[in-house]
Amino acid sequence: MNSHCQFEIQPVTISKQTSGRKSLLDKYFDFQNDKALLKEEQSSAKRKMYMKDYVQKRECSSFRERQNRCSVESKQKARENPEYKLKDRESNHKIIKKARQCEGFRESELKAKQRSREEIETKQKDRKNTLKAKTKARQNKEFRETELKAKQRSREKIETKQKDRKNTLKAKTKARQSKEFRETELKAKQRSREQIETKQKERKKTLKAMTKARQNKEFRESELKAKQRSREQIETKQKERKSTLQAKTKARQNKEFRESELKAKQRSREQIETKQKERKNTLKAMTKARQNKEFRETELKAKQRSREEIETKQKERKKRLKAMTKARQNKEFRESELKAKQRSREKIETKQKERKSTLKTMIKARQNKEFRESELKAKQRSREQIEKQNKKKEKTHLKP
Repeated sequence: MNSHCQFEIQPVTISKQTSGRKSLLDKYFDFQNDKALLKEEQSSAKRKMYMKDYVQKRECSSFRERQNRCSVESKQKARENPEYKLKDRESNHKIIKKARQCEGFRESELKAKQRSREEIETKQKDRKNTLKAKTKARQNKEFRETELKAKQRSREKIETKQKDRKNTLKAKTKARQSKEFRETELKAKQRSREQIETKQKERKKTLKAMTKARQNKEFRESELKAKQRSREQIETKQKERKSTLQAKTKARQNKEFRESELKAKQRSREQIETKQKERKNTLKAMTKARQNKEFRETELKAKQRSREEIETKQKERKKRLKAMTKARQNKEFRESELKAKQRSREKIETKQKERKSTLKTMIKARQNKEFRESELKAKQRSREQIEKQNKKKEKTHLKP
């Protein structure tokens, strides 16, 4: 080729021929055009089928649960970021504030909350959320102190006390319908009553309540009647006796209590009213008990054993002497006693008994040397007096 030759490249223009015969280029462009249209038709058909399938899937509960789970997980992941939390809260507050300006929205919101609170699941969720929030907040000392002060202030109000009582009563009545709950409650009360602290607290509460209630006259009268009715029953009497015996046996282990009890009994026995009451009670109890043959026999044996002891004999003699000296201050008693002695001495049995008793006492007393000497002297004096009297009588007879 000649190096001096020069070539020029000019633009090519494609023109559609008007003739019936198409060129290869035209056929190519037509084919590409048809292909694009076919793709569009296929994609639109696929989109329609996808949307149909999606709508059908959404109606299925499993799909919804999966979608909700995914949304919850994504929200939980997002809420781990504190900035996102703040933004989310602010946006929610703004939306709710704007919506609450409408009265209809407020009413519907209130009704929805009431309906949701009636459901058990929502109640459990609310409790769990509140518990979590409170446990987290109570880790702070200041929050605990403020909460305690707020509770103390609210408990001082009468309305809050009444509400608390009503709520506790409702909850307990509902729970006590279950047999298992009643058994567990009973066991827990028994365990708590065994502790000294709980006993003291219960006593203080009952004392406060009773002192407050006894200010009312009607309550005092009804309480007195109820006690009288209960004391008439045999079971209540036995229970009271057992409880008092247990309490006294426990308390008497302390030396100070025993001493104070003894002093109190001594002071009470000095009073005439207490003596009379004790005598009446002992007489009633003994008359009731002596109806039993075995009791009479055991009592007789016990008395015989006690009379054989020297100390008991001396005590009985002292008591009899005191009683007789007190009673002989009355003239009527002395006269009746003298008449009774005279009547008894007329009987042969009494005379024999007196002789036997005097002989026993004299034999016992004559074992003592001093007594024998004094007796001898007394006999000598009596004999001298008899001789003197006889001499006087003889002198009187001898006179003209």
